[in-house]
Amino acid sequence: MQVLEPSRQRRCAFDDDWYRLSTTSVGRVRVSARPSAGLDPQIALFDASGNQQGPVADSAGPGQTEELDATGLSPDTDYFIRVIATGSAEGPYCMALSNTDQQPSCGPLAGELILTEGRFAGASGEKFLELKNVGDFDLDTSAAGLSLQIGPELTPITTCGLELPAGDAAVLSSGEYAVVTDSDGPGPFRCAGLDGLPAEGTPVQVLADDSPIDSVDFSGLLATALTAGHSLQLKSSLEDSTGNDEVRTNWCRTWGEDTRGSQGDGCDEYRVNEILFYPVTSGPDGNDGRAFVELAGNLPSMPTSTGPSALLGGCVLHGADGESGDGTPDFVLPANAGPRDNGVYVVADAVDHTSPRTNLAPGSWDVLWEGLNLGDPSWPAYPAPNAGPRGLQLLRPSPPANPPCAGSLADVIGWRQTSEPFFQTSDSLRGCALVENSPVPPLATAGPSLARDNLSAPGDTSYTTGNDTNVNSADFCRQPSPDPGQLNVRPPCTG
Repeated sequence: MQVLEPSRQRRCAFDDDWYRLSTTSVGRVRVSARPSAGLDPQIALFDASGNQQGPVADSAGPGQTEELDATGLSPDTDYFIRVIATGSAEGPYCMALSNTDQQPSCGPLAGELILTEGRFAGASGEKFLELKNVGDFDLDTSAAGLSLQIGPELTPITTCGLELPAGDAAVLSSGEYAVVTDSDGPGPFRCAGLDGLPAEGTPVQVLADDSPIDSVDFSGLLATALTAGHSLQLKSSLEDSTGNDEVRTNWCRTWGEDTRGSQGDGCDEYRVNEILFYPVTSGPDGNDGRAFVELAGNLPSMPTSTGPSALLGGCVLHGADGESGDGTPDFVLPANAGPRDNGVYVVADAVDHTSPRTNLAPGSWDVLWEGLNLGDPSWPAYPAPNAGPRGLQLLRPSPPANPPCAGSLADVIGWRQTSEPFFQTSDSLRGCALVENSPVPPLATAGPSLARDNLSAPGDTSYTTGNDTNVNSADFCRQPSPDPGQLNVRPPCTG
């Protein structure tokens, strides 16, 4: 094995593994083998004639790093290293070599410690960056020489070595997250100058012994009063060194304040936020083209004026009858569908049998669905009119074509316009719920929408996240003046 300065890693199955390296004029070989849990490595050094050089390194216990340090060797000579394990256990290990006086280090390699979350707004001590060990091995950060470079590479805002917690807290298990704050923050890892993170973002680079191991360009983040109350997170399904490169499509704002130190919410915290199912009849279109459903959830990472986030791409809307369980064909949101800067996305009813148009105001909707004529008493299981119980489902992308629902349901609202109860509480297509506990009761008059309260007051910087109790009748209030495309400021439960 050719040695590169200062050292590199290698993973192999635990049989008899051999490595070759050449000494330098120093005449020294240093080896470090870090095994996965439960494995107990041994390291031995041999010359080209097969003669063992010094004792076998076997002092560390299972799961502990084994090290060999041989001096007084012939310069510019090939030597061979054998790594084996005691017992019958097999598995991966990290191998680091040095043919100088420099201590070999088992990582992390590029892509093994990555950026997964950050807060770019707030006072001193409130900003943070989150790192995750996505490698196969535990990482002792005290031996990794970790630092952060914040800002463009040629003109950084700051570069700081990480201040580490004491003892075992500095060791990150595989899959573990580490939170880095500035010196005034709670840590447990700290970086002096982290409070220089600008709200609109900047490139951030993670280094180990001054070598880059991860970098993300956060420049151009959406920065509003509302984003200030939410951290930026990577989709949990894409936690790797390539997935976190695409900030526009693979990152979003957390639904809650943050998810620091743990897996994020997946950037799929979307729910039905407002619905107009009993619109006022007016003009030749009647109530056609007047209904809408508004979705709301994670804010996008970048302003929508610079391109779509596609966070809602492929999500599905499906309406079904609470008597029979039959329903509409699926309506699949466009692949590039993404929320507005305020986190909402509006699907409007299109006037039937016309070139696409709606009676909703321009700018208040994002996509048209001709099958969303909620005011038609024969909706959703056409053709017989029957104003009974109804349900509208929001499904995650690629839902199953038949039962079971299998976690594909993101949210659902059920309502009644008569006294008829839900005889079917799940749809006949997939077996997904049509109502959350008790449905929204009938509306006495046409015109109001049903809405969740998103903000307690204008100018709030955090959502009212307690407005989803899985009880439709409690979570939605009658809003006398529908406002598609806007967050709801505690709608009055009247009308």
